[in-house]
Amino acid sequence: MDRIAGEKEMVLPQLVKTIDRMEIEGEALIDHSFRQTLLLILIWMVVYVIARLTYAYLFKKHIESKT
Repeated sequence: MDRIAGEKEMVLPQLVKTIDRMEIEGEALIDHSFRQTLLLILIWMVVYVIARLTYAYLFKKHIESKT
């Protein structure tokens, strides 16, 4: 019985360290994913605006060439 209690006391600090490390790594992963998502949205918005401006320019140029 004392041996089991001693093993629990040895394992408990390791378990606490592991849980703390997993918490830190999980937060870092979430932060990284959030930043990547924001960057992807920003890139998409810039590409969308460029595409709309290009489309409007080409459409106007096409209409003017018909007249």
